[in-house]
Amino acid sequence: MKNLIKTLLVLFFFNFIPTDSIFAQLSDTTAIWQITTLDDNEFVGHILSETARTIEFKTATIGTITLQKSQIKQQERLVSNESTNGLLWDENKMAYRYFMGNSGYNLRKGEAFYQNAWLFVNNFDIGVSDRFSFGIGTVPLFLFGGLGVTPIWVTPRVSIPIESNKVNLGVGGLFGTVLGDEFNNTGFGFGFGNITLGDRNKNLNLGVGYGFADGEFSERPTFTISGMLRTGKRGYFITENYIISTGFETIALLSLGGRFVGKRISIDYGGIYVPNTGGAGIGPWLSISVPLGNGKR
Repeated sequence: MKNLIKTLLVLFFFNFIPTDSIFAQLSDTTAIWQITTLDDNEFVGHILSETARTIEFKTATIGTITLQKSQIKQQERLVSNESTNGLLWDENKMAYRYFMGNSGYNLRKGEAFYQNAWLFVNNFDIGVSDRFSFGIGTVPLFLFGGLGVTPIWVTPRVSIPIESNKVNLGVGGLFGTVLGDEFNNTGFGFGFGNITLGDRNKNLNLGVGYGFADGEFSERPTFTISGMLRTGKRGYFITENYIISTGFETIALLSLGGRFVGKRISIDYGGIYVPNTGGAGIGPWLSISVPLGNGKR
């Protein structure tokens, strides 16, 4: 566990070292933005230059204009490529996450989401930088049935772009404890690494990780295979699958579903299936996510 923590600390400081000379094509000077002002005017175009107070913005209809940052209500990055059939769509800000697990992409600096799954599981994630995000979560069991225990966890994660919008590596972990006298602050968690092939709208994710509890790591790894495919301006197809080996048996956890992304809320829905367990079939998955930050200007 100590080696895992040391690795995460090294990668954390790596995120604040200028590495544009190491990884090519990290900045996209042709990015398309939609800016909405306080009086609800919308402008679509490219940012030519930016100061602490103003943005020089080039539009296709009225040419180059200067916008005061104090008058900007919302600023969103748009995409137009093969996966959008050439249409201008909002960028997939939730490309960093499938149903539960993460991809090799990251939240951008200042972007933040609150997620609630089935009323019980609560997560908050924020982009500290374009390559490092941090999350905190809990299941407030003390609110349900008088249980006196509460699991809480933190989720630091680093994203390393190898080839812009094509290959991304991710390294991170979940580090938690159970608060309550009965459990004596039991520690648990999961350390992982993954690689995501594809862009934010269409990708395949392969990962491997080790769980731990009370300072002891599992002897066998857990493998993940996940994928995301954008089906429209606000729709996504998602699959997230785990292969877990306990030493006594190997269990597959399979999931399939979708995501609807609205302006103020996103909904994940689908089914979870565990084969060869004699269970009752497919269990449902439902969660909502609320954006709390617009990202860096």
